[in-house]
Amino acid sequence: MKKEYIFAAGAVVIWGTLTPVSKLLFNNALPEMELLFLSSAAASAALLLITAFSGNLKHFKEYTPADLLALILFGFIGIFLYTAFYNFGIAVLSSQEACIINYLWPVTTVIFCCIILKERFTLRKLAAAAISFSGIVVIATRGDFSSLDLSNLKGVFACFAAALCYGLFSALNKKKSSNQFCAMTIYYIVSTAASGLVLLFTGEFIPVESAFTAAGIIWIGVFANAAGYLLWCLALVGGDTAKISNIAFFTPFLTIVSARIILGEEINIFAFIGLLMILFGVFIQTVKIKREY
Repeated sequence: MKKEYIFAAGAVVIWGTLTPVSKLLFNNALPEMELLFLSSAAASAALLLITAFSGNLKHFKEYTPADLLALILFGFIGIFLYTAFYNFGIAVLSSQEACIINYLWPVTTVIFCCIILKERFTLRKLAAAAISFSGIVVIATRGDFSSLDLSNLKGVFACFAAALCYGLFSALNKKKSSNQFCAMTIYYIVSTAASGLVLLFTGEFIPVESAFTAAGIIWIGVFANAAGYLLWCLALVGGDTAKISNIAFFTPFLTIVSARIILGEEINIFAFIGLLMILFGVFIQTVKIKREY
């Protein structure tokens, strides 16, 4: 097996644990915003070291004030807002439901690329969006509209908002070419600052005294965020982008498995059906055909 696929598989396996580990920390009374702050700080430190040792630190000098302002905005939308919404969704929903709804981001990315980058919007893309959004309805209602839980619905909306944020971020990031090591470092520094300000004004910071909680924070910040990103970049640089990108869609399935192992969550049949609908929508919008209508 080529090393690029090993790197990609490593990233996806790590990402498959992110949602269940986050859920486990929330179950142990760690506030969502505090996890965002501490994991972003850990990721920022790790990415700074990675950027320095990889020789990419010099690229920071190439950014103009306008470039930095754009990257700050991207980091605020794509890391801070995205993770804040996603963390709330994870806290309210089961980890498998939260992860699956979050995987609407490939669909929202296409929609925002059509709006921002003026890419062509076709009937195929419209059908893909409709099928994927129908998957959300299946997950939210669990097959029964009459028993819809309002708190559950808040979690669904939060994960959907996270997918919108990441779709917008992906489109904006695609429009602006920059060194990804430096850019991701800035994004996580912005996320650290923004979440830190929220904690400062709300006063919700709880000192971390448990080694278990500290290990979970380090796992999410250093491994799921920084190391996962590094492995993914190495995979994309060395391999076929289209083939490598498809590996990312194993993440929800691995999340379902790791949620079962880490949290003891029963596999939700409606979440699984919703996942298949969302991934089918992603598939029909990404598969290449000779002519689009």
